[in-house]
Amino acid sequence: MVGELVWRHPAGPGPDDEWPTPLADAIARALVSCGDYDQRDRDERRLLDHRHWWARELLWLAGGDGALPLEVLDAVVHHPDASPGVLGSLASGDLETLLGSHADRYAAGLDERVRTDAAWREVLSGVCVDREVWDRLPAALSAVVPEPPRDVPSTPARTTRAKKTSRPGISSRRKG
Repeated sequence: MVGELVWRHPAGPGPDDEWPTPLADAIARALVSCGDYDQRDRDERRLLDHRHWWARELLWLAGGDGALPLEVLDAVVHHPDASPGVLGSLASGDLETLLGSHADRYAAGLDERVRTDAAWREVLSGVCVDREVWDRLPAALSAVVPEPPRDVPSTPARTTRAKKTSRPGISSRRKG
């Protein structure tokens, strides 16, 4: 169809496929090469986004589907050049998604890593999850992941919006 925009995601292994080690290592190199993303200026961030978008996109898509093997995240966590910024981004992004949406699939594997690996304990200490998710975590994992407050609802409260004018095309700001 003319004029139709089609978004194509990068092809990755399926949920039951084994991810090859070279792919996991390439993802780790791409994410680590971004370094402390927040410490860079806007042009550097744009360039890094352009070069390494595929790795972030692949993690986001596979993590959202529950198809991301923990071995891929092992490669990032244990990469020799992984900075605290990269590991913090991994914790507050991909790992929160995995535990928040697919805790039943990933909790046992993460629990095993927490018991045996100090690097994983440090990374998972930066993950925030809802009370319902935290209550279902295995003991070793829930000892590392910070406990959410008991009195805070898991769904955000509704906010009120500013009132709009009833006449289209008329601004509520005065001109003059």
